[in-house]
Amino acid sequence: MTLASHSNTSQAAPPVVPERALPIHGPFAVSAAELSAANPGTPGTPDYLPEPSSPISGKGEPVIGEPHGPQTPQATSAFVDVAGLGGIDPGIAAGSRYVLVCDDHNGLAVYDKAGKLLGPKAGHPFPNPFAFDSLFSKVKADIDPQLNYPPGLPPGFSGNGIIAYGDHRVTFDHYRKQFWIYAMAKNLVHGSWDAQTIMTYPAMKLVRRDKAAVAVSLTEDPRDGFVTYWWNNSIHNGESNEPTGNPKDQVFKTSGECPDYPSIAISPKYFLATLGVCRRDPTFPTKTEQQAEDWIGCKTTFVAHGQTFNQCGPFYTHMMVVDAEALAKSKPGKRPDGRSFGLFVDAKNDVTDRTESGDFYSAMARGVKPVVMHGAPPTGHPADAYFANNFIQRGGDAATKAKIAELRAEIKDLRQQLVDALPALRAGLVNKIVAKDAQISKLEDELGPKYYVVLWALAGSSLKPTLYPIRPFTVDDHDAWKFFLNASYRNGKLYATFQDCFNDPFQNCFNDPPGNCLPAIRAIRINTVSGKTEVDHTFGLNNSLEDKPTDRFAYGFPGIEANKYGDMVLVYTRSSATAKRPQEVRFTVWYHNESDLHPSRLLHAGEAPYVDSNTGKLCYGTGTDTAGISIDPSDDEAIWIAQIFAAKDPSGKGANRIAFGKVFGKP
Repeated sequence: MTLASHSNTSQAAPPVVPERALPIHGPFAVSAAELSAANPGTPGTPDYLPEPSSPISGKGEPVIGEPHGPQTPQATSAFVDVAGLGGIDPGIAAGSRYVLVCDDHNGLAVYDKAGKLLGPKAGHPFPNPFAFDSLFSKVKADIDPQLNYPPGLPPGFSGNGIIAYGDHRVTFDHYRKQFWIYAMAKNLVHGSWDAQTIMTYPAMKLVRRDKAAVAVSLTEDPRDGFVTYWWNNSIHNGESNEPTGNPKDQVFKTSGECPDYPSIAISPKYFLATLGVCRRDPTFPTKTEQQAEDWIGCKTTFVAHGQTFNQCGPFYTHMMVVDAEALAKSKPGKRPDGRSFGLFVDAKNDVTDRTESGDFYSAMARGVKPVVMHGAPPTGHPADAYFANNFIQRGGDAATKAKIAELRAEIKDLRQQLVDALPALRAGLVNKIVAKDAQISKLEDELGPKYYVVLWALAGSSLKPTLYPIRPFTVDDHDAWKFFLNASYRNGKLYATFQDCFNDPFQNCFNDPPGNCLPAIRAIRINTVSGKTEVDHTFGLNNSLEDKPTDRFAYGFPGIEANKYGDMVLVYTRSSATAKRPQEVRFTVWYHNESDLHPSRLLHAGEAPYVDSNTGKLCYGTGTDTAGISIDPSDDEAIWIAQIFAAKDPSGKGANRIAFGKVFGKP
């Protein structure tokens, strides 16, 4: 167990974050000659129609558009992906000479900084873009014999190995001058479970396997090859096939049936990754079709703090910590173990666990992010790595409210006594009233809700949270994406962003009824040395220089970074059904010495609305899950950005395509 100390909070007990060993498998060397070309299809034409973004419900901020003033400067470079990466989850990683771009499932492309696909070295093949299944072919060969399936499966299933790689992530390690690539290696893809199979073969409830497939480039040039590794994406994944759980570990007694939404980061010492994990209870009966559908649909119920929720669970964030130097330089035969921290979604752990209505906030398992570190922390603030999340501390328990009522009644009685009290007794009565007033103030302060950024500092074997106050935000749905999407740390300051919303009706898809909360962007900057929240700002609605005052735009899926000067860049999507503007990519700058951000700038316009092939329904925006953003290590000033816009496919319909470019630095 790792005991986490606590500050800036009124909680009586600090969180306890269970820690486990994280066995690392590898290394497996992969040369450029062993890579195969990705085949994502015609550029700009995805192999599936993206689903429309769900409206973000909840009470939002007062309606304030982008500020007036000078516009954000133009991008110093702007490009469109020509490799056909038409999925979602855009990622970007800038090295000194090359830039990696990826989506969630098609492949990875390597560009030079002039926006051209990198060719092979003389006499050496290098497919570009290349496929993840070729990059991780040796990882798969090592994983498949160790999947440890239970008996009682459909004929032939026991021969199934890893069949898909998804949720691709990329980053550049500016400490060691190497690229890191991450993918979820899956033996089942979404939708592969069906009720009849679960009813007939209940052992299928135990077969999901999810592994982290990780590659490190040998040099700054990806054409020089990679070394690859793998480990479990959920704690004890596939180690036990006992439906009642692993008898050796009652905290993580089952391996987790739904790892999702990974994030990665680099610190001076570590490669970091997080993802959300839930538990579909294998003992849940699935003899009827409805029971099987409930199990598949994550409606198996679980109990937390005496309350039953109609969801699978419990949920936790898997925080993975791996020695970056050891993996980057590892030689065959060396397999340094990493560390797993399982942070359960529980307010006692400084993690938002309830929606406004009291439902369980399951999406929060995705919301604890590894922090990209640019240099070591300031003196007196030791940390080898950071993780961060936003947090609503709701409080308001019945016992506290009853105590406040009791104290108020006592004060009322004391005031009545004061009217008739002798002069010698008056001072004592007044002191009692003052003391009870102070007790009430303290208890009311504990009631909440309170709103924080939680920064988890990992120093040696200690994982400690510090809480910093921020303005209110709401979570009205169990799957609302109101959590951090990324975070970075530089010179004692934490930079983070998440999706917020304004109190204003909006439409996203052409035929949708208006939602009650217009998606917007929240930008955070915290000085961890002074303890001050320096920036806490929500923006969106429309652009004061380019749009009509009546226009309403959904701003979504932001990413944030800050350069060596502390100048921030935020990249995001924007769309509007009412203004008939298909999804576009925009960015905003906030200079370190200014009190407000600048009006946004267009990186790439949307070209056509998305069209549902079944209904013909138009949709002007879509979910992208992530934004790509990366510091350029060659000058530590330029910031590379990537996001999805609605391109026009050959039939004239909207299709996902990645726009990427550079802000600041030389053209």
